[in-house]
Amino acid sequence: MADLVRTIDDDDEVAHDSEAESGEDAAPALAQQNRFNFTDLLSEAEDNDDRKGKSGWDFDSHQTVAAGGEEQDGGLEAKIHQRRQEAGLEADSNGIKKDAKERKDKKQKDRKAVDTSHLETNMHFADLRLSRPLLRAVAELRFSSPTPIQRDVIPPALRGLDILATAETGSGKTASFLLPALERLCQSPNVRVRRRDSSGRILTGPVGTKAIVLIPTRELAVQCHAMLENLAKYTLVTYQLVAGGFVSQEQATSLRRQPDIVVATPGRLLDHLLNSPSVHMELLEIVVLDEADRLLELGFKEECMEVLKRCSKGRQTMLFSATLSDSVEDLAALALVKPVRVHANPANKVAQTLEQEFVKSPSQDDREAVLMSLCERNYSSNVIIFCATKHAAHRTAIILGLSGFRFSEIHGNLAQGDRVKGLQRFQHGDADFLVATDLAARGLDLANVDTVINLHLPADTARYVHRVGRTARMGRAGRAVTIYCPDEYAKVKKLGKDCCSKVNATVQKRTVASDAVKEWATKIAGLEGDIKSILEDESMERELRVADMLTDKSQNLQRYKAEINARGERQWYMTNREKVKLKASDAERVRSKAEDVAGEAEPEPAPGSKKRKVEETREERYTRRLQERQKQQRAAEKAEKEADMIRVRRAARRGKKNMNAQSSAGGPKKSGSKKKKGSKGAR
Repeated sequence: MADLVRTIDDDDEVAHDSEAESGEDAAPALAQQNRFNFTDLLSEAEDNDDRKGKSGWDFDSHQTVAAGGEEQDGGLEAKIHQRRQEAGLEADSNGIKKDAKERKDKKQKDRKAVDTSHLETNMHFADLRLSRPLLRAVAELRFSSPTPIQRDVIPPALRGLDILATAETGSGKTASFLLPALERLCQSPNVRVRRRDSSGRILTGPVGTKAIVLIPTRELAVQCHAMLENLAKYTLVTYQLVAGGFVSQEQATSLRRQPDIVVATPGRLLDHLLNSPSVHMELLEIVVLDEADRLLELGFKEECMEVLKRCSKGRQTMLFSATLSDSVEDLAALALVKPVRVHANPANKVAQTLEQEFVKSPSQDDREAVLMSLCERNYSSNVIIFCATKHAAHRTAIILGLSGFRFSEIHGNLAQGDRVKGLQRFQHGDADFLVATDLAARGLDLANVDTVINLHLPADTARYVHRVGRTARMGRAGRAVTIYCPDEYAKVKKLGKDCCSKVNATVQKRTVASDAVKEWATKIAGLEGDIKSILEDESMERELRVADMLTDKSQNLQRYKAEINARGERQWYMTNREKVKLKASDAERVRSKAEDVAGEAEPEPAPGSKKRKVEETREERYTRRLQERQKQQRAAEKAEKEADMIRVRRAARRGKKNMNAQSSAGGPKKSGSKKKKGSKGAR
């Protein structure tokens, strides 16, 4: 049986379906070379900045579910605004001083030109044997030439080969797997017979889901779906987003219609496969695992393998990852068959246009003060701040708001609707700072991010690469600022050695004036009361929301009891307890790995060198201190033993006295009894 999705060979001619573009003006082709002409679709002004104006993305077309979370409907902003008014602070909400605004304007004027030399290839997308609808969409996105990862992946992907690819973040991985998948679908018989009606709606014939893209996070899935919409707008291919946080019933209805491409998160897709009738993947021909390393970190390996078991054995599988670890290699060995390996960049490589700064904080308690000083004086807009935990991210957001800065936040404690609003506010320029956890560190292509600030050091080098990859994308200039404490110097040194030695990246050391740090430390200390009050209010509101949800649930169980009982029990691949246990084990593994990396020994210095002498002196001091501690410990143990012996002797003496007292008290009674017996016998 022939494949439903056609595989394109090198010597095949790509057919251009003119009817598929009915109602649209087809762009002319070059007569001599039969190439698609891009210049007719781009203005002269756009030609000078091909990649700069890539279409933005948003969540407007997807209805989110209002589940439990930190805040709903801008509650945090309202609380902060109320407390600022009560404190009599100025009404200006941006909190940026005049000199900071001047520095911002100067930075905008002096912004470096986009340097895409390392991402350019001497090719056109037409050379990759893509059909005209895709070339037209690519031209509208102002992609002038394929990037190295696109150049190396698209040809073997069109031939139906399995692919294992790694590339630096922001190098065009998404288009590298969407374009060949769309091209193969466009050439399939089921899609070629489709037409559009007068309203532009696609009239489908035989249907069946042929391609699926598995992505670790909801936000990244929405971004990939938006790119798919832009690339498939002139084709007759259907597609659907299936991700957590959005209305499940609508997704199940769409899956029953069997869209050609499904962009999904593993958990929600497996939920529909187990519980939604008429949802199946037996006709699947293409499977893409994007951000595979993150999929494994989040514990989705079993879910991915379960989805693959339900797919056709003759499928094409493409695995993409920014870093190539042992766990990714293990997954590739299970999922891929004789893959084509594409390595567009060395492992743990940052962008060439990235400037890295490392800022030393006097202590752990001064981290927030150093951050606020940097935000006020140096980086006042288009900034992403990464924190180690959800609690730290939320606290940082509150401090920014109380200090008058425009902010938004995204982390796991927020409801999906609030995560959506936070990204939209930052994307549209309504917020200057986006406070995030590693949830936003993977794949999100947010426009015009100038600076990434790491409030806390990431756990390993791979996470650092992903965090700083939110800026300096596609040849743009960017800056990464990392705040560290003196006891974290070994980790910082490790980061510099792993990331900066492979590219000509600029690394600088910045110092923050101690007066500015002290000033902000005093301000933050004065805000502690408001911070505590806001957190208490949020905790109370969260408890009330949970109580309301439980009340509604009990009422629904009573009202729709018959319908619920007739529906049958819902199946789950993993229980909540198993998920928590798996997540805890993964966190422990990452923590132990970070400790091992931080404790790695450096090469031994040469004998007689200055570094060797310093280390020997340090070792002698350490040995002397260790001997003193051991001596003190032995003395303490000896004193404790002597004290125990004294207590034992005292207890023995007390016991002996008690025995003597009892014996002396019992003697006369015994003699009296003997006399009594004797006298009785005498009578």
